[in-house]
Amino acid sequence: MTKHLTGIMNRIMERIISGEYSDKLPPQDALALALGIGRSTLREAISKLEGFNIVLCQPRSGTKIMPPSEWHRFNPEVIAWHARLKDPAAPALSTKSFDCSVVAAWKDFPSPRSRQP
Repeated sequence: MTKHLTGIMNRIMERIISGEYSDKLPPQDALALALGIGRSTLREAISKLEGFNIVLCQPRSGTKIMPPSEWHRFNPEVIAWHARLKDPAAPALSTKSFDCSVVAAWKDFPSPRSRQP
């Protein structure tokens, strides 16, 4: 994944974490304009986030933001994003800075099996 694409994903995640985007992402045209990027680049970033189960693209319904308990637990970026959900002041982490603070966040990451039906 390129640094540019990772940066776009981080910007989208910052808006999800801050609560600016709560249930759904804005329409792709508006989001691409807000981020100052092209729609094809945005679609690639959203596709990666969908691969981490952070969002779910639904034709004609928009891009739904999944609950954090549904996010992929074993990806270092997802773990870092989850840590920032718990503490928005936490620094953004890269895979190079995967350290004890990230492991501690991982320990507290909700397990999909612990959900109530």
